[in-house]
Amino acid sequence: MSGRYFGFVLLVLFPVELHAQTAAEPCRAPRLVKGFVVPEQETYSHGSKISYSCDNGHKPAVEGWWATSTCHNGTWSQPPQCIDNNACIPPVIPNAEYTATSNGWHANKDVIRTTCDKGYEHKDYAATATCINGTWSSLPVCESRQTATGSGHGGSGTAVGGAGSSGGGIHTVPVSRCGDPPRVEHAEVVETRDMFVRYQCNNFFTEVGPEEVMCFSDGRWSQLPTCESIYCSVDTDQSLKLLSVGMKFIKYGDNMELECRPNRSWLTKHYAVVQCTDGKVNIGKCCSEYNKWSC
Repeated sequence: MSGRYFGFVLLVLFPVELHAQTAAEPCRAPRLVKGFVVPEQETYSHGSKISYSCDNGHKPAVEGWWATSTCHNGTWSQPPQCIDNNACIPPVIPNAEYTATSNGWHANKDVIRTTCDKGYEHKDYAATATCINGTWSSLPVCESRQTATGSGHGGSGTAVGGAGSSGGGIHTVPVSRCGDPPRVEHAEVVETRDMFVRYQCNNFFTEVGPEEVMCFSDGRWSQLPTCESIYCSVDTDQSLKLLSVGMKFIKYGDNMELECRPNRSWLTKHYAVVQCTDGKVNIGKCCSEYNKWSC
């Protein structure tokens, strides 16, 4: 009898315990100062991806005017953050290290000092870079000591020749040999394998070029993809027709209704339908909220 009771307890408790171990927590809406999130919700399920942009005078603390973040079991992969346009995001310097800031960005006039990895040294003895009005001054270059003496290749960039070419002994090698993957504007590395890395463009961009990027034995990366914009931007602050609410972005083929500047002759708010077609913006007439789609 006691054995049956014990078995019953296991049947009841085991599914509950299993659910507790596998259930993924949702994420709360991120607190974003000086910016806006798309889509805007109170909570986001595990695996949800959001895009965000920043108000005039500010930019995301990552590359590009639009940035993304993914919910991973109650935590955002990269917490959305808008910084001043004169601040700098951390630079990517191959074969080098430097002290990162706790907030993930660098203020205007900040200076970083790099240390080259083992087997590399600073080119022209330049080891520092300065953030100047949102852009880094000339970044240090860490080149292999063999290259510095003029007897090797080295450095990063677009590879010459195809995968597996034998000219000069250049061939594909594990990507770890090339260090961190190169930064691709408006994209993230979504897959890293032994012999290649794969990029994915952020929302509002489409990928052009090779899907896989490989490392060559001379330390260079193969051709990188690029991310082309597939959106229109509307600066309402510069529009004589629309109410000033900052920069708005619309995907190709989509439309958005935006409030018009008030007019004394109107009894209600008026809106204009803004369309994005082939990269061009078309702002419709200002119509009352009751017939904004048909006036």
